[in-house]
Amino acid sequence: MRRWYDSFEAALANFTGDDNIRTAARRSVAEFHALLDTAIDSVTHADDSLLHNWVNAPADERLDDDEIKRNLSIVFFGGISTVEALPAE
Repeated sequence: MRRWYDSFEAALANFTGDDNIRTAARRSVAEFHALLDTAIDSVTHADDSLLHNWVNAPADERLDDDEIKRNLSIVFFGGISTVEALPAE
């Protein structure tokens, strides 16, 4: 997961438009989304997790799987950035 995050972060800072960085980031996002596909498909028991609630939302409120994966990517990558930005004590 750290490799995926580092690749994603490098892409966000890729102001020169380096194609190798873009390619690595696309590959990392695809791998992360594949993991999420498995997680979405395996939600079987009721719990209070965000994923369970999104997957089992009423049909008229449920995000499609791609929307779930994009939102979970934001939560995942944003969570790491937030924690790393905290001052060390």
